[in-house]
Amino acid sequence: MPVPTAVDPAPAPTQGPPPIASRYQQDLDEILIHLRVKAGTAHNLPPPSKRRKVTAYVLEPYVNLQIVSVTRRVFFVRGLHLYRNVGCMLDDGAEMRWKEDMDLSDHTPEQAAILTANSKSFDRFLSNIADLEPVLQHIYAHYNDSAWGLLVKELHDIAKQTRANDSNGFKHETNYLVPMPGTHVLVPPLSKGESKADRGFKHPYLARLLMPNCDRLTLPPYQFHGTAPVPDLRTDEEKARGLRIQRRLDNRTYIAPSKLFPSFLYEEGSYRKDDPMNGLFRGPIVYRSIRHTWTAPESAITGLDHNGLPSSCHARTHKAYRVTPEIVGYDVCQIYLMLVPGNWKDSRTAIKNLYDMVLDSFYGDDVDDVWAEETLAFLQGQVFGHASPPEDPLVVSSDDDRDEQDHMAQMRELVACARRAEREAAAAHGGAVGVPTGGGEPFDD
Repeated sequence: MPVPTAVDPAPAPTQGPPPIASRYQQDLDEILIHLRVKAGTAHNLPPPSKRRKVTAYVLEPYVNLQIVSVTRRVFFVRGLHLYRNVGCMLDDGAEMRWKEDMDLSDHTPEQAAILTANSKSFDRFLSNIADLEPVLQHIYAHYNDSAWGLLVKELHDIAKQTRANDSNGFKHETNYLVPMPGTHVLVPPLSKGESKADRGFKHPYLARLLMPNCDRLTLPPYQFHGTAPVPDLRTDEEKARGLRIQRRLDNRTYIAPSKLFPSFLYEEGSYRKDDPMNGLFRGPIVYRSIRHTWTAPESAITGLDHNGLPSSCHARTHKAYRVTPEIVGYDVCQIYLMLVPGNWKDSRTAIKNLYDMVLDSFYGDDVDDVWAEETLAFLQGQVFGHASPPEDPLVVSSDDDRDEQDHMAQMRELVACARRAEREAAAAHGGAVGVPTGGGEPFDD
């Protein structure tokens, strides 16, 4: 009689992530294949039931993250907040939205404020890609150690590249800098090459744009090539101070005060020593730069024509038709980078300081609400005109049961708490600037 042999039991089935609803399976597969978490290629997926459009989605302007759906749902970002970490926003927002046991009482007020800000940004992000939320939630819950981290890294990396691409678009648009493009010519002319070595305080006109008005007004009026002489109306005291500043410019020892706004942000002739907010952000360089980014470079000088927004522009792509403090800060910093010799990494501290100052001008504790509203309304008119936009997902929703003043007050509280948290984090990291408080690497080049 044959001796029975032991038979190995059948191996237990591998426990994988639970299935997702069938209507989301293709989107999930495309993302996992793109991130190389799942084997396969996009071309061997079943054909979609209908042709997919190129669609754009926009987020909370404070973070300005965009996720664009192209034919195969490949993600990328543009217009990211200048130094905050996109990974923090995604991780904090996902945790706040999808983690049931999340308790803010375990965090300091500053940490809770940043978590709340990131959560609101994440919620705005999801509100514009509602069809993908179940897919992203599934990835966060069941692929947190693989696909989620890869997705966050890809968004972060492409954000840096996109920001640099925007800077390259500004680099040689130096006609934005003169009062009358086509008539006013810089002397000496700026180089058209890759190097920006002739910029910054080395150039007499750019130096005037970069320094605060209190210093600029002590120098002789700048004379554009081929124009009538400009009368010198300085007092003797101002002339004496101007000579001292010019000597420092000549020997490369002049440093612009870091707590004062550069003069290029002001409307010409509007600056008053007793009211430094008068004319701030009303200079043509400011609204030309915003037009460049949002309504296309062709409209930067003259503004929109009777045809309105072009069919292809970032305003339509982002569905963003309202000038916000964050938009102002982004383009102001792009212009600053155009004016100086360095790149984003070289100028990180100065740009972070300038961006914070712009936001604090609108969200700070001592802000004049009337000034803030009138300034944004002025820029809105200069960039988009006064017509009602077709849609504006960045406007605070009436469903939020708060009006615009409540929104501004809330942003002031969040920004103030974020500043304190960043200072604490910087101190903990040996004084490093802009260290994120939610994990991940600083957003830097």
